Amino acid sequence: MYRWIDVKGLPAHKIGKLWKFKLSEIDPWVRGGGALEGHETPTMPRKS
Repeated sequence: MYRWIDVKGLPAHKIGKLWKFKLSEIDPWVRGGGALEGHETPTMPRKS
């Protein structure tokens, strides 16, 4: 988690000794490819 916060820009807020995450910030970060490793690319959502 610390590496994702530092290197990949994971949206997080430190309050005292605890790290807090807002779902409204995490969802767009993940959908935008923020959690992907190296050469991976985001996949297109499936059409219903």
